[in-house]
Amino acid sequence: MRNGSLIVETLISLFLILLTVVIFTTIIVGVAKNVTLTEKSIETFLFTNFAYDFLSKYGVGHLIEQGVYEEINREFWKDKWNDQNPPFPHIDSSGSTVEDVVLPSSSDVKYKKITLKIKINEGASIERIVIIGD
Repeated sequence: MRNGSLIVETLISLFLILLTVVIFTTIIVGVAKNVTLTEKSIETFLFTNFAYDFLSKYGVGHLIEQGVYEEINREFWKDKWNDQNPPFPHIDSSGSTVEDVVLPSSSDVKYKKITLKIKINEGASIERIVIIGD
């Protein structure tokens, strides 16, 4: 009778140890995934701010050509930039647009509305609007 209860106690102990290992592994994987997402979010935020600062020198009367977006990507990434395999995030120049806009209430106030399409990974992109006044 004693041998049977010893086997049951051993099996229960092994099950509890396995359950504890699974719980800790799940927690560690979850934290690692959140840290990676947070790092990517911060990098995207910094890239967007860099693009805004870079574009702020182009006032209402200045023309922003498609090459400017590639220049932003190169300046932000420096040595890591590669045209064939660009790092993320980067501006997708084909989806980015520029508009010169006049406020309806006043014909004197003009601003430039730039819609940036920022690729954050292979399958996803976000759009950010940059407003630059004259």
